[in-house]
Amino acid sequence: LIAALYIGCNLTRVPAGYRGVIVNLYGSDKGVSEQSAGVGRYYMGWNREMFLFPTFLQNYSWTDAQAIAMQTSEGLSIRTSAGITYKISPDNVVKVFQKYRLGIEEITNTFLHNQVRDAMNEVASTMTVEAIYGAGKERFIAKVNEIVKKEAAENGIEVDKIYLVGSFELPPK
Repeated sequence: LIAALYIGCNLTRVPAGYRGVIVNLYGSDKGVSEQSAGVGRYYMGWNREMFLFPTFLQNYSWTDAQAIAMQTSEGLSIRTSAGITYKISPDNVVKVFQKYRLGIEEITNTFLHNQVRDAMNEVASTMTVEAIYGAGKERFIAKVNEIVKKEAAENGIEVDKIYLVGSFELPPK
């Protein structure tokens, strides 16, 4: 009865749409397992720990305090709320965990946010405020998408798209 209770308490479940990364805590094989765990129940025991990653599309928006500020070619500072849609393919879950050692929320709000901000600043610095705000908005966001998709793919993250939420906050002048 005690053995059954111990085993039952040390089972970890990987739900549909997620992959698990198993970390061995002790022994000669300690560290991150080379393969991710699919849907099912796994016995973890006292030696292993499981981290879950979603493999379905994630959608996040950075608004208010997380809105992105950028400078145009004239040196004007503008802000915008932006969003991202992305996923981590099941084959890349271990690679992403080994790279960042963080959960999906932290990856999104730190690393992906920084990549989007840097790409927006890079593209905005080559355009005037009128071009970004007006007819060049499509070109602006297309170039940002291109940059972020390339950088994120190198780290195992598949970006579907970057998009603007609402309009730009322009300086009062």
